Amino acid sequence: MKIADIHESAYYMVNNTWHELRNKNVRNILKYIE
Repeated sequence: MKIADIHESAYYMVNNTWHELRNKNVRNILKYIE
């Protein structure tokens, strides 16, 4: 496994987590608005 691969997967993981958190936040905000 190359260092670049580790960097790629770490970046992908962080990116995914960020998107999940943001989507959850959007849903929560929409709930409050209703």
